[in-house]
Amino acid sequence: MPKLRKDVEDKILELIDQGYTNIEVSEQTGVHRKTVANRRKAPLKRKQDEEKPEIEKENISDEEIDLTAFGQKLNTLM
Repeated sequence: MPKLRKDVEDKILELIDQGYTNIEVSEQTGVHRKTVANRRKAPLKRKQDEEKPEIEKENISDEEIDLTAFGQKLNTLM
């Protein structure tokens, strides 16, 4: 997939900021409407990723997991 030229990407973002629809931006820049839609989502996704809390993964060994108790609890629910 070819990368957009910086000037084209800047123009896309400028038109999006001005409130143009994906189709209008596509027509003005010559870029496919789906590409415009992806560029519109990119800053939102980046912001969401920045806002996600860091999840700490614990290292749990097999000995620490009591599968017998889990199985018994599961059987009582069935």
